[in-house]
This record gives sequence, structure tokens and C-alpha cells, in this order.
Amino acid sequence: MKPRSIRQLSELDDPEFFKEVATGLRLCAANALKLWRDARKLLNPKRPQGFSILQHFAEEEAAKFHILLDAARCPRQPGEVFSRQLGYFNAHLAKGMYATYYNIFAPADLPEIRRYTDRERQMLYLDGPNDVDWIFQNEILRKREESIYVDYVDYNDANKRERFWHCPNSRLMAIGLWDMRPKVLNVALALHGLGLTREPALRIVADIWRAAPMDDSVKWNDIAALNLKTLDALEQAKLLRNRPEQDFRLVRWEWLFPLYPLDLSPVTVKEEDLREAQRNWTPDGYY
Repeated sequence: MKPRSIRQLSELDDPEFFKEVATGLRLCAANALKLWRDARKLLNPKRPQGFSILQHFAEEEAAKFHILLDAARCPRQPGEVFSRQLGYFNAHLAKGMYATYYNIFAPADLPEIRRYTDRERQMLYLDGPNDVDWIFQNEILRKREESIYVDYVDYNDANKRERFWHCPNSRLMAIGLWDMRPKVLNVALALHGLGLTREPALRIVADIWRAAPMDDSVKWNDIAALNLKTLDALEQAKLLRNRPEQDFRLVRWEWLFPLYPLDLSPVTVKEEDLREAQRNWTPDGYY
């Protein structure tokens, strides 16, 4: 048995591909919902670390749902883009970006999303009161790992170097806890509830979205129109389930741009380059 073989889906023809993706979508939606329900049980006993960990996992599983559905929206050619999209299924950084994207974004166009993803995939970055004071690790991966693991940390900035043990801090995690279900999961459940995770529905999704250009000229109104076109086509094919109006609104207005045109892989940043930026910084912000 060989786990993490998701890229092998690219070797299947469309009928087999849609069959496998339909199964994967249903499993991801069910697992994400189960993890979220388990997470909520840890709120009342005030178990913030357990809640935070399960919330992360629920969001990652919901992100995998969207990654798979974006693969169905993605043209099969060029093959490397199609395969890359499938590969995001097992990438913690890509899953974290999908979760953040759905939880907080209302993007106007792909260039706006690209600015976000290009920033978030930097493995090191500068920040602080002057924007260059300290060097930080990738925020998405750091937050994930700091909620789960004990680690030995080598911290180094322009003024000092420290080595210390990091342990997940339940008190910090307890600040701002709330039981609102993440939007990345809400949208996934709405898509599933309306019937988009069935094979015949995926064929219609693919027919509509693969034919649509997905470049920097596309605006949010174009995406909303494609969402509505998809729902109408599924209705005409009698593939839509009878669901609350809220689910239809979520799919029409919260099913976002597919991310397959974008590179979500980590970007290696040399620490010395950031040190040089720190040394050359001036109060006017010029280097």
C-alpha cells in the first residue's frame, strides 16, 4: 500500500476521475464535519489546545474538499498544472492557504489572490514595528505546529540570539475561542448538500468551468455568474437536492475563484537576504 498517491488520479480518464473524486469529496466533507463536532465538545470543558488542534484538522480536511473540487474545475491540459493541483491535497501549506482563503477573503480578482498566496508561501519573512525588525517562519505552518508540538527553538534577530523550548500555550489558545463553524467547512458542506459531489454533477461542473478562462482578466462577477450557471445546469439536469436557501446563497456567493492557476508551493527565502534588508533599512523605509 502506498499512501499519499493522490497525483495518480491524473492518470485516470474523466469517467474514472469523476468517480474517484466524488468519493473523495464525500469522505473529506464527512471527516471535516466529524472533526469539527468533536472539537466543539472541548469548548465547554475549556480544553483550548485540543479544540485548536481539532479545528486545524477540520479546516484542513475541508480545504482538501475544495482542492479536489478545484481539480474538477481545472482543465486537464497543461498536465503539470492539473497534477500540481492534485498535489496540494497532501501539502500542509496549501491546505492552510485554502482554509484562510475561504475563511476571510472576498477577493475581487486573481491578482489580489496571487498577492495573498505569494506572501503566505514565503518560508521566512520580516515583520515588526518597522516591518523589518524580526525574522519569522511561515505563519500558516508555524501556527499549526505551535498548537500541536513541543519543539526546541533557535531564535535569532538583529539584537539577540536565544535557544529555548517551545510548548503549546493553552492560555494563549483560550483567548478568543468561539464555536462558529469555519466558512471553509460551511461552503464545502453546502456544495455537498446541494449534490455537487455526485459523479453526474461533477461532469457538469467540469464542462462549465474547464471551458471558462481563468486568468487575471476574470473578476468576481464572472465567478458569481459561473456559480449561478452551474446551479442552473444542475437544476435542469435534476441533480440539485432540495436544501435550505442558505446553502444556495453560500454556493452562489461564497464559492470562490479556483486556485489551480496559482502556485501554492513553499518559497525558500535565504535568512542572509533578510539580514541584509535589516542592515540596510532606514527610517524612511528606503534601502
